[in-house]
Amino acid sequence: AYPQGLVNQDYQRQLQQASDSVFECPLVTDEAAIDTSSKEKLNQLLIKSRINPAEYKTDKLNNSDVQVTCYLDNVPIAKALSTNKKKAGQICAQFILNHWNFFHDRFSKFKPGSN
Repeated sequence: AYPQGLVNQDYQRQLQQASDSVFECPLVTDEAAIDTSSKEKLNQLLIKSRINPAEYKTDKLNNSDVQVTCYLDNVPIAKALSTNKKKAGQICAQFILNHWNFFHDRFSKFKPGSN
């Protein structure tokens, strides 16, 4: 058995590494620039690529800001800040769509059964 302190340190290190590999989306100040259908478009591309639909997890940072992290097959990919969780999710999806080739190539390398 391992001492609990070492297990916790290792777990915290793994969480930090996962967090460090997540891309931070640029801050969007012009709400008109946000594509409100970006999450739907992303999921259509993911399904076409035989990847499960994206999942979005929200963390409330303070009274006015939330951070949304977009996960593909339980792998955190991108995170965005906004005052609204729906908008933050759309920003994440739009960021991934804008850089689709990069994320698709990066993600497929880690996906089991991919070449």
